[in-house]
Formats: sequence, C-alpha cells, structure tokens
Amino acid sequence: MILHHVGYVVHDITYYQQRLNLSSPLIQVTDPVQQALISLYEKPGDSYVELIQPLNDTSPTWNFLHKQGEGLHHHCYECTEEAMWKHVTSQRMIKVMGPVSAVLFNERTVYFFVTRKMEVVEFLLPQ
Repeated sequence: MILHHVGYVVHDITYYQQRLNLSSPLIQVTDPVQQALISLYEKPGDSYVELIQPLNDTSPTWNFLHKQGEGLHHHCYECTEEAMWKHVTSQRMIKVMGPVSAVLFNERTVYFFVTRKMEVVEFLLPQ
C-alpha cells in the first residue's frame, strides 16, 4: 500500500488552493456520488492533495464540515483489493462506503472505512 493522497474538506476550494499555495489542479470534477466539487493537486513527493467542497447536505462530507470545521478528512492508499481487505480486517475497520466509482480517478473503484479511532481511510484500487 502506498499513500496516494490526503483529503481536506473545505468551504471554498479556490480560497484553500491559494492559502496552501497549490498550483492549478490536475483535475477538478463535480462528483455526483459525493455531491461535492473535488480538486486534485500535485505536491512534492509521491502523493497528492485532494480538496473537497461539499455542495449540499446530502454530501457525505457535509456533516464533517459543519461539525468539525475545515481540515483533514482522510488518507487514501492505493493498493490491490486483496491488500485492502487484509489491512481492514487486521485493523478491524468498519466500511462506510463502497465500492463506488470515483469520477476524480477515471472511474476507479474506491472504498471508505473508519478506524477504531474514527479516522476515515480511503482505498483506491487498480484500474
């Protein structure tokens, strides 16, 4: 498993793009499953930054934004499905969403889990 990106939930993607001194997004999409505007940015190293702006109260990240405020939402790891299941079983994670096709990642399959410490972890499977 390798770290693919770190996801932040924000009120305004443009504001945070400037605040975090991020260049233009590699891709920006409106995700119908997540009901959110999502942008992916390159950062030095091998991983990315994802900014998520919920569009309405049906978005899975809406409650997070309004209860916890803007900030770190999840870590995403790229791995095989076998490696994912081995990891989530050993860590006793609870599945909260998936499998779903991720518009941001060319319809690749993603899963979202919650750890025992209530941290959100996303897994991005191969094409």
